[in-house]
Amino acid sequence: MLQEAINALPDNQKPLFLLRYEEELTVPEIARITMLPEGTVKTRLLTALKSVKESMSKYNL
Repeated sequence: MLQEAINALPDNQKPLFLLRYEEELTVPEIARITMLPEGTVKTRLLTALKSVKESMSKYNL
């Protein structure tokens, strides 16, 4: 279920989500790796997290 929700994320969000929540990197580390502004990383992570939570809520988790 969780993996399905992660796999459904858009290409601009999935790698950031994995770096943050599987690799446990910080936002500044992710920004350096992806060469994106920290604000962009934060926004995409927030959007991705909301999507995953919504997907998981369908399973009453």
